[in-house]
Amino acid sequence: MISSFSLNLSNISLYQNLIDKNMIRRLLIVMIIFIGSSIALNAQGLLNKKEKAELTEQIKRDYAKLQLSKQQKVMYHKITLNHARELKSVKSEPSTKYQKINKLKRIQKRKNKAVKQLLTKKQFKVYKKIQQRRKKTAVARYKARVNS
Repeated sequence: MISSFSLNLSNISLYQNLIDKNMIRRLLIVMIIFIGSSIALNAQGLLNKKEKAELTEQIKRDYAKLQLSKQQKVMYHKITLNHARELKSVKSEPSTKYQKINKLKRIQKRKNKAVKQLLTKKQFKVYKKIQQRRKKTAVARYKARVNS
């Protein structure tokens, strides 16, 4: 009777060791996934120096064309930077082209809504013209890249 009791205790301690090892493995896996996903999320939304410089130049040209006030400049800059980060993050997502296009359209609608609230009617008309020109040049660049 004593031997069977000691056998049960040893089985319990072995079982607890296995549980502890499995729990440690699970925690390690969860930590690795968490760290990896946070690194990926941070990397997706960041613009490199060249992209940020190009965007800043574009924003400065927009200031002049739209004749923005100081307050409008600050808000326009924030909206545009946020928009650029969102666009860049969509590029690196593992989605289909169709899903990415739909997401890009939603992002653009959000930006347009925010910009429309910021600008006067006259400024927003100018903004839409700027946007149409940029769309034409982007399509032309895409066609040139695909055809070459």
